[in-house]
Formats: sequence, C-alpha cells, structure tokens
Amino acid sequence: MSEVDNKREAKKALRRECFAAIRGLSVSEKAESSSRICNHLRESAVFKTATSIGIYIAVQSEPDLSDLIWNSHGKSFSLARIGEDETLHFHRISSKDDLVIGEFGIAEPNPLTCPAIAESEIDAVLVPGVAFDPDSGARLGRGKGHYDRFLEKLRSEENKKRPVIGVSFGIQHRSVNAESHDQPMDGLVTESELIAI
Repeated sequence: MSEVDNKREAKKALRRECFAAIRGLSVSEKAESSSRICNHLRESAVFKTATSIGIYIAVQSEPDLSDLIWNSHGKSFSLARIGEDETLHFHRISSKDDLVIGEFGIAEPNPLTCPAIAESEIDAVLVPGVAFDPDSGARLGRGKGHYDRFLEKLRSEENKKRPVIGVSFGIQHRSVNAESHDQPMDGLVTESELIAI
C-alpha cells in the first residue's frame, strides 16, 4: 500500500472513530453541549468584533449553532451552501424563511432569494468538521475538500485577517495529520473551552 493510500485509510479510520463517539452522545447531551458552545462563542473576541459571520446549519453529527444565528442582534449571518459547481459559497440570510431543504435533506439558504456573497464580505467563519487537532488546529472534514478550497481562497486576499474557528464536541479533538492542502483553524471551540491556536 502506498503512502497516499495509508493516509487515506488513516483518515477513514479516524472518521469512523469520531462518528462512533458522536453517536454515543444522547440528544440532551448534544443540546447542552451546543448551548455551551454558543455561549463560548458569544463571549469570544472574534464574535464580538465580527459583524458578518460565515456559519453552518448543523447536521445530526454537528453542534447546533441555530441559537447563535437566530438570537444574536447586530450580527449578519451567511450560511454555507455547496453550489452546482461543487464549490462552497456563503449566502446571507435574514430569517428562517430564507431556508430550503437541499438535495441531501439538509436545510440550506435558498439561492434564488439569498444570493452568494463575496469572501471579502465575511469577517469570521465558523467551521464544522469530523475531527480537530487542538495543538496544530488541523481539521479533518468529510473528505470532499469544500471548506479547504473555500478557506484557501478566503485567505488569499492580502491585508485582511479573517479568523476561522473550528466548531466541535470535545470528543472530536484528536491528533490529525494534516496534508499540504488542508487549511488549519485559527481557533477551536467545544462545550468546555475556546482555544486559540
């Protein structure tokens, strides 16, 4: 087996491990942890100084940030959506009426009523993942590279630092071997803490 194949298999194994750990959390544990994560974010300097925030609508395995989206005054939120070009775009939303159920049964911004915004309009990004390394900020995603490509483009703009925060449950903090194309996080948040990398 080649080195590339070994890395691919190691990532698959880590994904299985993390998803199994998340399945072990009860609905109430996930809800309580999500609430604490939202509170940590509200108190963070990143959140307080950002006006326009890129965010996600959670699937079952991710911390739910909906309380942050719908109950934070003075903030503008844009939701992640994968376009027909297989590229991640963010669309500004103002209410739950802006959401539609996408191809995989996941709520997403309606591209007909919520046009995609430019990367330059985002002040900070909250990113979900399968595993995060608390030492290096390395992130393991679902394997499609959507966030890595978006973050590379976001960071290519000179003279504007936009914090990227990885959002997860504490049980998702693992040792992650990053590859050259993997985009590291600037910070991590769990139900227990906010970590600056």
